[in-house]
Amino acid sequence: GQMATLSTLAHSVSGTAEIIDDCTIRVTDFNYDAGGINVRFYSGQGGNYVGGFPMSEDLIRATPYIGESVYAQLPEGRTLDELDGISVWCVDVAVSFGDGMFQ
Repeated sequence: GQMATLSTLAHSVSGTAEIIDDCTIRVTDFNYDAGGINVRFYSGQGGNYVGGFPMSEDLIRATPYIGESVYAQLPEGRTLDELDGISVWCVDVAVSFGDGMFQ
C-alpha cells in the first residue's frame, strides 16, 4: 500500500505509483510523452537509480501515455527490500524523467 508521487523532470512524466503486492507496482494516472531511448520503470534506493534494476519492458511507443494505469514487476530474485523509490529511467544515458520515493 505504500505510494510514491512521480516528479516531472522530463518528457511530461507524472503519476502515482503504489505497491500492490510483493512483486507488483501499479502506476495510475500515468503521463509520459513516450520519447527517449530505452526507457523503463527502474528501482532505486535513496533517490539513486544508477545502481537499480529494471522493472518493466521499454516504455517507448508511438503514442503518449495519458492518464493510463500501467504496471511494473519486480524481476525474479528481487524483493521490495531492495528499493524505496521508482523512476521512469532512460537506461542508455542514466537520466530520470521522473521519480518518487515510497511513503
